[in-house]
Amino acid sequence: MGGMSQAVSAALLRIAIVDGDSANAAIACADASNNDIGANDTIIACIEQKTETNLSTDRTSTTTVSAAGEIKCSDDTADDKLIVLWIAQEAPANQQASPSFGFALVDGDSANTDIAVADKDGNNIDTEDALFAVLEKTASTGAVVDRTATSSITSDGNIQCTAATDGDQLIVMWMSRTGARAHDSVCIKFTLATMGLSDESDITVTGIATEDEVLAVFALDEASGLPLDEVAAETVITAANVVEIDQVSPTVTAGAQLWVLWLDKSA
Repeated sequence: MGGMSQAVSAALLRIAIVDGDSANAAIACADASNNDIGANDTIIACIEQKTETNLSTDRTSTTTVSAAGEIKCSDDTADDKLIVLWIAQEAPANQQASPSFGFALVDGDSANTDIAVADKDGNNIDTEDALFAVLEKTASTGAVVDRTATSSITSDGNIQCTAATDGDQLIVMWMSRTGARAHDSVCIKFTLATMGLSDESDITVTGIATEDEVLAVFALDEASGLPLDEVAAETVITAANVVEIDQVSPTVTAGAQLWVLWLDKSA
């Protein structure tokens, strides 16, 4: 199992929130720092968030990079939002190979029940892999609950959660700790946080340290669960367990839910 805990960089993992479009239409895709998705980049996940309902739909298998700076989805996603996660392949020459990330959108189940998890290519989660995020998307309200601490990989292809999640959806993200591109997943951490009352308000991010590196931060409306904006470029670690967001988009208001991913450099 060995790994390279320092091999992951913010230059590798990128996230964008974009407007959907009709089937097979070109959709511009760039992260908050205006880094376009590259023609040779690898899409890890594409999640469609419905504006008329509280449901999310996994569009990863029907979404491709059609050219530098754009993606296409063979499904109609017009009027909805897309959350796109990808690995940049055109990294600096001295950077390590991309880690192997896994993503799945699955149905929840009753507490302590096996839930099958596999990525878009049919690769099952493995007992030697490690979860870095399990999010419950509540069907009734669209609210997102962090179930990472109460979830575990129980057998090859399965996870369990000690909390009941039946009737809801689970967004599952993990990192491979097997094979040629194995990495120690402890270097990637995730938590849910809440937007403060104003720009530069202290925001509690439990576990983040001043020497760590923010990988991605995106905001969702507290009431509807709809994605608002990606704000990693404006996020600064100001102290242990604390970040600030400077010059935040006017669409991101107090109380918005923040999904925060960071690189733990002490790993």
